[in-house]
Amino acid sequence: MEKINCAILIDDDDITLFVHENVLRKSNVTDDIRIAKNGSSGIKVLEDFSETHSNHCPELIFLDLNMPITNGFEFLDYFQTRDFVNKNKVKICLLTNSSQKKFIDEKVVPLNAYYLPKPLTLKSIQEILDKER
Repeated sequence: MEKINCAILIDDDDITLFVHENVLRKSNVTDDIRIAKNGSSGIKVLEDFSETHSNHCPELIFLDLNMPITNGFEFLDYFQTRDFVNKNKVKICLLTNSSQKKFIDEKVVPLNAYYLPKPLTLKSIQEILDKER
């Protein structure tokens, strides 16, 4: 399997970040995993990556929706305004509880984002990577 350029984990829960980072490392899909503890930090990670990679974006983003400072929906709104070179290859995975799925579906259909229940698993990572964009 070909590795992706980078993955970002955006979540405000330290335990979730720890578990998801370990699962992502075990999947061996990338050597570059970046962590952000809220949407604002996630935006900063995106901008920093883009500045050093010729306006490319990380190809895989795992995003919690309920976070302080800047929530996941605000992060998605920002992402939509950017014109990254590889934007059509980016896979955004929304990690949240199932009670929010209906609202998520209404909000993110234009983004082709994917919904994944927590916790992240090796199987769910592979399924997302196997989906065509």
